[in-house]
Amino acid sequence: MTPTNAILTETTLTNAIPTNTTPTNATLTNAIPTNDTPMNGMVYKLTIGCGQVIKYRYSDVREPRQISFATNIPRLDHIWDDDCINWDPVDCGKNLLEINGTAIAVRYWQEKLWTEWKYVIERYCSSTPDNFWEEFSFSNGQRFHWKAITDRLRYLRSEQEQKLVDIANAEYGERFSQVFVNNRGKVLSDKSAIARRYLTLSNNST
Repeated sequence: MTPTNAILTETTLTNAIPTNTTPTNATLTNAIPTNDTPMNGMVYKLTIGCGQVIKYRYSDVREPRQISFATNIPRLDHIWDDDCINWDPVDCGKNLLEINGTAIAVRYWQEKLWTEWKYVIERYCSSTPDNFWEEFSFSNGQRFHWKAITDRLRYLRSEQEQKLVDIANAEYGERFSQVFVNNRGKVLSDKSAIARRYLTLSNNST
């Protein structure tokens, strides 16, 4: 099986824009506009690890380097989450992305491979590296390549979502079509959406 490199083919952040224009979207996940709008562009606010708040403009953000975790999942563990014990701000900030001297963990990026990275690192950190590779290796001990790992995780998520859909149908019965609807009143059919709604309802009831 040929390994698939998880490489940034598009920048995770938009290129800096002229400071006399107003952007319509923040460049980082959960970044929100502030009421501070100086002459040289809109200011965004982002809350990162330990509740630290940084403010930035588009012109403060440089394009990060291309990166692959296909053969180095442990590195993703060190730069994914700035609330994690393994967080390495020097590697992340110096080699990947920082804003005004502050390293920006990968979990805040907006990038098309972000979801793959998220599911892989969550599984990797859920136990130990040895347990992870025991699960994601062939019978001869050879480790799965990146695509095999993500395919397996996608299959497991699909199975788990189907279980939640079945539970939701059994638990809500005739009320299912009243509870599991979108904002236009249409009954949900996508099992991922149904699973998310069921988990939200379950968490709110506890």
